[in-house]
Amino acid sequence: MHGDLYAHNLLCTTDGRTLLTDFGAASFTRSSSEDHEGPFSLRERGLLQRLEVRALGCLLEDLLDRLEPPPASSGDVVAALRELQGECLGEDVASRPDFTDIHQRLQQMTLNDSV
Repeated sequence: MHGDLYAHNLLCTTDGRTLLTDFGAASFTRSSSEDHEGPFSLRERGLLQRLEVRALGCLLEDLLDRLEPPPASSGDVVAALRELQGECLGEDVASRPDFTDIHQRLQQMTLNDSV
């Protein structure tokens, strides 16, 4: 887990790539498929992940609020990102999406936008 996923920890390169920086708050957790508990229980790992998901929601909010008016054709993607942002910021920590779900949804948005 990065532990500090906010806009001030992102660097954008001139070729359009984004680099994540500042790993001072990062921690390692085992994947949910591993049966060894490690320092965190499966439940704790899920909750820690969803705290990081909240940070992603804040980052999405920052980025979407600063987005120049997108072309009309990308309206569905922006709306889907706003919906995802809202879910990431949900008050009920346990009901926030996990990163597997977020990854799948972002991939689907990319596929839908390229059609």
